[in-house]
Amino acid sequence: ISTKRGIFLNMREYCQKKKEKVFDYLPLTFIIDGDMHMAQAQLGEFYCTYKQFATQSSSSTITTRTKPWKLGQVEVPACHYRGKNMWLLKPSGLNRGRGIHVFSTLPELKELLFEYTQGV
Repeated sequence: ISTKRGIFLNMREYCQKKKEKVFDYLPLTFIIDGDMHMAQAQLGEFYCTYKQFATQSSSSTITTRTKPWKLGQVEVPACHYRGKNMWLLKPSGLNRGRGIHVFSTLPELKELLFEYTQGV
């Protein structure tokens, strides 16, 4: 039993040792820390990735893509993206599906993060 953050970090470490790619087993994951300075950098990394996928969303070839996405040093399998920029926001301190939200736009993410920081 572990936290969502713990699962990702443990799987990433395991895959590094086995020379595997963590995103062959887990969906693309971003951990946003509570520290404001760290959170800004981590959200910036998410934003860049979001924009890469959003740019490709208008392409009709996206559903037939067979090559992995190259995102910096990370490769994401093509099967993880089928033409829609959909994301899950999962608070790390909750369990049993509480607090999970689906969003597809940056304004939706901003509103969810605002609600989360306000305790709504």
